[in-house]
Amino acid sequence: MPDCFYTDTAGNHHIVTVSSCQECYRMGGSCMDDGGGPPPIGPGTVTFCFIRNVLTRSLANLLTDVGSSAAISRSALALIDTDDEVIPPARGPVRRAGGGPRDDDALVPLTGDLRSQVAARVTDSILRLATTYRDTVAFRDDVLMPTTRGRRLRDHYDVNLPHLYAAAARDLGLVRRTAATWLSIHPFVAAVVAAARGLDEDGDVELTPEQVAACKQVFRDFHDASSDEEFRHLLDDLEREFEGYAGLSPRAALERLRDAAPPDEAEILS
Repeated sequence: MPDCFYTDTAGNHHIVTVSSCQECYRMGGSCMDDGGGPPPIGPGTVTFCFIRNVLTRSLANLLTDVGSSAAISRSALALIDTDDEVIPPARGPVRRAGGGPRDDDALVPLTGDLRSQVAARVTDSILRLATTYRDTVAFRDDVLMPTTRGRRLRDHYDVNLPHLYAAAARDLGLVRRTAATWLSIHPFVAAVVAAARGLDEDGDVELTPEQVAACKQVFRDFHDASSDEEFRHLLDDLEREFEGYAGLSPRAALERLRDAAPPDEAEILS
């Protein structure tokens, strides 16, 4: 079911679950769905969010795979952080009768206990990401959308959303790294939103060099996973743009985002 973002008569913003986009439109809201193409923002439109349409969508599809598959690879289990005691030990190298290698031992049967634990771990990951959903939407609406730079970045994201999801759907490791990186910088993003709303910000929060490096690695990972040259060029530009936010406070990052792009960044935002 889609979520609906709407503003009540008192001016308060809400995200609620509805039965259909049509119900959301009747409320005067914007429907958060996984349709394609860059939409306008406003009542009666569809809006997009990276948390919903890339990360949790990929993990939800993983739940379907876990429910329908007879076995799961050991490498996938390592990425899901399942408990070792429910995973049968590897038997060591096995050769086919004709001398060729076998990959049977790379697969683990999905027994009832293992299937339940994998599903619980994936569900927990979805719920952890869901707690950041409001801040993601607020960052888009309160930080990005009021600025020329932010609107251009949003437009790039909307156009390339299919490429982002396609890359994530092919690589569970990429989903895990991206989710972990996002969760690590979420407090900073929330503080930037607070600064944009004129609220007290957490003065101790800043983007550390390690977090910036992790974000840049995610850009490179999506770059390497995509065959779309325009998208790959965009990710290269975003990686260079992101470098400028290292060590900034939330308010300084907000001011940088609000400033007009200097000449050497014109290509990034064109």
